[in-house]
Amino acid sequence: MARDSLSVAARLLDRSALEETAAALDDAGKVLLVGNGFSAPPLHDAQLRLLTLGLTVHAPADVQAQQFVARSLGPVDVCLAGS
Repeated sequence: MARDSLSVAARLLDRSALEETAAALDDAGKVLLVGNGFSAPPLHDAQLRLLTLGLTVHAPADVQAQQFVARSLGPVDVCLAGS
């Protein structure tokens, strides 16, 4: 079942978008991950993984805190939203 899910995901993956995202993350001074409900746990997992790469990552659970951090983002920073 997991193998089938990975196969489907690989076929649907937009490789150029993935490369653009990776480049943006590489250049980012700060990364904000936002999501609520069932979207939050995978984003918190992503936060830990991005932290291991040495990125400055914020993934506040509170909606108002997400807005505060978003307001502080600069032109090279990245916001990834999960839904």
